[in-house]
Amino acid sequence: MDEATKRFGRIYGGFRTTTKMLFLNDAKLARELSTKYSHKFPVRNSLYAGSSNISKSLFFMEANEDWKRIRSIVTPAFTSGKLRRMISPMERISNNFIDHIRPYAKTGELIDMKRFIGGFTMDVIASCAYGIDIDSVRTPNHPVVVNAKKILNVDVSISFLFCIFFPGFAKFLRLEAFDKKAVEYFDDLTFEIVEKRLKSDEKQKPDLLGLMIENADLDQNHNPHLNESRLKGISKDEISGQGVIFFIAGFDTTHATFDHAIYYLAKYPEWQERLYNELVAESKNSFDFDRLKELPILNGIISETLRLNPPLTEFHRECKEECELCDTGLRLPKNTLVLISPYSIHRDPEYFPDPLKFDPERFFGENSQENNKAYMPFGAGPRLCVGMRFAQNELRIGLAKFILNYKVEIDPDFKLEYFNGSILLSPKRLMVRLSER
Repeated sequence: MDEATKRFGRIYGGFRTTTKMLFLNDAKLARELSTKYSHKFPVRNSLYAGSSNISKSLFFMEANEDWKRIRSIVTPAFTSGKLRRMISPMERISNNFIDHIRPYAKTGELIDMKRFIGGFTMDVIASCAYGIDIDSVRTPNHPVVVNAKKILNVDVSISFLFCIFFPGFAKFLRLEAFDKKAVEYFDDLTFEIVEKRLKSDEKQKPDLLGLMIENADLDQNHNPHLNESRLKGISKDEISGQGVIFFIAGFDTTHATFDHAIYYLAKYPEWQERLYNELVAESKNSFDFDRLKELPILNGIISETLRLNPPLTEFHRECKEECELCDTGLRLPKNTLVLISPYSIHRDPEYFPDPLKFDPERFFGENSQENNKAYMPFGAGPRLCVGMRFAQNELRIGLAKFILNYKVEIDPDFKLEYFNGSILLSPKRLMVRLSER
């Protein structure tokens, strides 16, 4: 657990500028607040997301009727059947990822894997969200790559800080949390794609935009040239908002988890070899959706990586009215922001014995800790990450292809370093050496 939890306990209060805050690292209460009592905490965070369509994304919306309407359209895009349709582009992009790093495996030189893992996750998101095939390692000046990086920039701007800490003032000054021109690029891209697809009689592509259009209640009798009103239940602005937030959330979090998985496999070569042997035994079969879910070592490594290093160290819930914290008798004032830290909970020895040990066997068999109520790397309750299973598939395919082709080693003295002040647990560098299998 973190130092503050050790010092103050699992429940303690504080302030962030004028915002009242409750730090909640009791797993039972955190789970109950996110599920049974989620209706009392409908807001993820009262920060000002700006005037762009990002504010219309599920991530930033209050859990009201509009949120439920959009969630009902987005969620079916991540069912098992729809996810199977995304496996093919993921596998193609993972093969490209393997080819990019082959020259470095031949020479054995020290490389920063973050660049190549970033290229892999960027290409997967571009293909699976927008149906656009790019190679961001070889074409770093592609407009999708350039504008995505502007939005994903790790350097926190003054404008962004105002949107978090002084949302009312930021709105008054018309500040933007994200690069406005970059977001407008994705708006224009989304509108162009949606209009073309609405005019087409062909089956929608198996990407996020196509699946949202497919899941929307389309008016089949409407004039196809009046495209906006043909979309029932969701507007083009709302579709654009989901696309951009899928890019932001899907890129950063999966990138960080893949980085950490490679780090642990390099640090613990015995697990690297166990995974390799499992994959060799399975490699006579294609990497289909159902088989990948059943590989215990592969999935145990991913789950244990997420336990030790959840990509977001905390998630937030805010009450709109004064209310009781679950059934504790503790009264929370209106607009109290509750911070729940999976990072701290996952490292609490009461919930996970010997918590700092990298032990994928925690997630093997019937006693898998994945069923532990303290395990919440993707959040919990109705606001559980809608793209969770998509991210898991991406990690399974990318990691499996990587370990089948390469052995990875790391300097024993190498230590991961992180960006200060960020809730995204993403290492600055990942310096390793590769050798071909």
